[in-house]
Amino acid sequence: MHGEALLTHYGLSQQSYPSYYIPSSTTFAEAVFTGLGYGLVPDYQIADRFQQNALLEILLECRTDVKLYWHHWKQQSPALQQLTQTILEQAEQHLNYPIPI
Repeated sequence: MHGEALLTHYGLSQQSYPSYYIPSSTTFAEAVFTGLGYGLVPDYQIADRFQQNALLEILLECRTDVKLYWHHWKQQSPALQQLTQTILEQAEQHLNYPIPI
C-alpha cells in the first residue's frame, strides 16, 4: 500500500527510498507513532492520536480505501450465520463505508 501511494502520487519507485517490513499492523502503527518512520495507518488506529494532536497528516491526497472480504460457506450453521452477521454489522459500524449485506 505504501509503495503504491508513493509511486502514484510522487513517482517514487520502491528502490528510491529506504523501507522496512513490520508484519504486525499494531507494531507498524507504534513505529510510526514513536517517530521511527512514516506510513499509511488505518483511521481506527489513529483517531485518538489526531484528537490529542499527537499526529500530523502530511499526505491528505494519499488516503486509500482498502476492500475487505469475509469469506464463508454459503451453507452455514446457525452459529456461523450469527458470527457472519455480527462481523458485517461491526464492520459497518466501525469502518468508513457501508457494507453490502
